[in-house]
Amino acid sequence: MRKIFIGLLLVAGLYTNNLLAQSPITFVPAKPQPDSAISFTYDPGTTALAGLGEPKAYAYLLEGALPVAQEVKLTKIGNLFKGTISTTDTTLAFFLSFVKDGIRDNTKDFGYYSYLYTIDGKPLPGARKSIGQVGLNYGDVWGLEVAAATANTLIKEDYVLHPALKEQYKADYLNMLARSKEADDKALLSATLERMLVNTATKESDLLLVKNLYTRIKDANKAAHADSLMKARYPNGSWVRSEQITALAVAAQAAQKAALYNNIKAAFPPVTKQDSALLSNVVSEVAYAWIEEGNYAKAQQYAAQISQQRIRAYQYIAIARKLAGDSVNAKPIDGKTGKALAEVSLKIIQDEVDNGSSDKTSYYTNAQWREFMLRSRGSFSDTYALLLYNLGDHKNAYTWQQKAVADYQQNNVAINEVFAVYAEKVKGPAAARHELETLVKAGKASPKMKAQFKRLYLAGNNTENQWITYLSELEKEPRARERAKLAREMLNTPAPAFTLKDLDGKDISLASLKGKVVIVDFWATWCGPCLASFPGMQMAVEKYKNDPSVQFVFIDTRETGNPDNIQKEVSALVQKHAWPFHILMDYDSKVIDQFNVPGIPAKFIIDQNSMVRFKSVGYGGTPEELVDEITNMIEVAKTGS
Repeated sequence: MRKIFIGLLLVAGLYTNNLLAQSPITFVPAKPQPDSAISFTYDPGTTALAGLGEPKAYAYLLEGALPVAQEVKLTKIGNLFKGTISTTDTTLAFFLSFVKDGIRDNTKDFGYYSYLYTIDGKPLPGARKSIGQVGLNYGDVWGLEVAAATANTLIKEDYVLHPALKEQYKADYLNMLARSKEADDKALLSATLERMLVNTATKESDLLLVKNLYTRIKDANKAAHADSLMKARYPNGSWVRSEQITALAVAAQAAQKAALYNNIKAAFPPVTKQDSALLSNVVSEVAYAWIEEGNYAKAQQYAAQISQQRIRAYQYIAIARKLAGDSVNAKPIDGKTGKALAEVSLKIIQDEVDNGSSDKTSYYTNAQWREFMLRSRGSFSDTYALLLYNLGDHKNAYTWQQKAVADYQQNNVAINEVFAVYAEKVKGPAAARHELETLVKAGKASPKMKAQFKRLYLAGNNTENQWITYLSELEKEPRARERAKLAREMLNTPAPAFTLKDLDGKDISLASLKGKVVIVDFWATWCGPCLASFPGMQMAVEKYKNDPSVQFVFIDTRETGNPDNIQKEVSALVQKHAWPFHILMDYDSKVIDQFNVPGIPAKFIIDQNSMVRFKSVGYGGTPEELVDEITNMIEVAKTGS
């Protein structure tokens, strides 16, 4: 579940340090300068972390293309926590994020942040832009979803105050104009691109930028013109390699990709670290293509050419998975080779766990990166265990799967599921039942695990009714934990008012549904994850069909074409699948824009007073998991706890 980001609140006055005046955090000094230590005091008493104990604090320094993470040591003084952030001479601004037991405090998703200031107390040039720009691209790092319009306002404000930034951050500036819906910005973008086109001194990289922006605003003729100018002026430019890489990406067959890779490698031997990383990505794509075609020897041959050892390990383990048979009790294709590749991969990833990595992403702290590597090790251990199991070494398979479960801290349900199978095979029904009970009670069990658990439980001369009672009791605690977590994270934002027609032509307004908990599901006919989520949503609709206090509406949006054709396509799809959904039509996508939705599927849970309480974006689980998520959000929205 991902929460909504209300937006970076812009208050009157250009030099206000936004959001800090009434927040649970204070900074000393109030207007910090670069290359200094900044102290803060944090009071979680009125936040989502109230009463949870000492949180972890992370600062994200905004001083370049990516945020730079810094774990902050906290000192408890009474009910308050104090910490210090160390900035550098290039830091423009920073975010702070607090986390405890998987719960974030982001001041209801406004975010804790501060600009850094000049000696005369004004935000540094680029400080506002860094908050908006990095927020647009990396808000997920600290659990925020930045409203694009609000982020653009911050960015634009900085360019107005500091015109020199337009040239310093040319690509960001022009992309801001391209995102804007204001006529003046569109005209300014058009004029700027035209000037860059006619200027014979325009660099290759700028002509590529012009081409990409014309493509973005759907001016194919101007994009083609920019492309031809770039190639004419720079016949041996970097575009040559880029076009070959693009050709490789769209090539249909692995052999074609391999031939293109060999050409690229010969024509553009790596000189810099960036060149090597780029070539690693290219050859990795070739190796994956051979995997898809089932030529694992070729896949191994190309994976061996990947210079970055961590990426090479991921490729080897992908091959090993296929050679294992890719499922429990499958016949291995080549167990011996797969086992050897898995062992090499495990050795590489263990080195990353023990010694860190030179290519660690900057917005991870060392501790966070190690946790990420532990999860990778868990995934590798899962594949190694599968190889052992399918080769008949069940005992060692159980041991390695147990390690995989531990590395994921029980949070990977698919790995837990396989572990339960191994446990029954190696340790017997009683031990497997104990493991399953532990995982169910922790809320870490899949439907398949519960079915296995039920079989083992009933085999002990228990009745169906006893099973229902027993399972309900075991699930009571994790359900309560999840709902308590949701209650802490609950939003309280007015839902945008809307009126849309349904497939029968009837007007349906949000106002007409006041008094009900409303689940709004934004979807589209072309959206694979949307359609994949519908079996779970259908189960949720069926679950609440007799509850008059709950209403589901499915808003079709972001379609192309005229409304009549869109309606026919949607109606045909609904009839084909017999979905029991109340479909509303957002033909011009205005409603989804009002909800500031970054992608679909997106689900909003709106309470009886038309307040947004929860937001969930994307889909990647099982129908049963989705039903549980929706159920918990509905029930918390009903009661507020």
